[in-house]
Amino acid sequence: MRTRLLSGIVSAILAAGVMAVSVVPANAETTHETGFVKGQTVVTLDPGAAFALRFFKVQLDTLRPATAAAPAYTFPVFGNPYDGTTELAGGLRFTANDKCFAAYAPVVNTKAGVVKAWVNGGARIELFKIDGAKLVLTEAGAKGLNDALGFTGLFTAGFVFGTYQTTLN
Repeated sequence: MRTRLLSGIVSAILAAGVMAVSVVPANAETTHETGFVKGQTVVTLDPGAAFALRFFKVQLDTLRPATAAAPAYTFPVFGNPYDGTTELAGGLRFTANDKCFAAYAPVVNTKAGVVKAWVNGGARIELFKIDGAKLVLTEAGAKGLNDALGFTGLFTAGFVFGTYQTTLN
């Protein structure tokens, strides 16, 4: 009896340990929150975008560990930002019409000139195009926002969302 009890406890501890270990893919496009914080990326909402979001009652919040002090949204930088991709932790949540659009684990790819993010638990899409320091909504990003929030054409490709700046430690 004692052996079975001890065996059960050891099995439970090992199972918990196995569950706590995560497998980290090697591709920078699919990882987030790995390694140590390398710095931060601050996204500052464009004044025109802020006005439009308020006017149409679209609420913008962060997903942890990103933080907000509107109009600035701060994301911790993980991974290797020196390879042309900056992996960010957290995300943004847009809410309107009792619906939600969540974009999380964004990756800023300066080589390709895009920001990709996982959206609503589904696919990774090109959410923004990078135009200098500006973040410009892509066609896929506009469609995702419109579809998820119940709008018809409110968001369009070319909509200037804001600017971004990455500071490394």
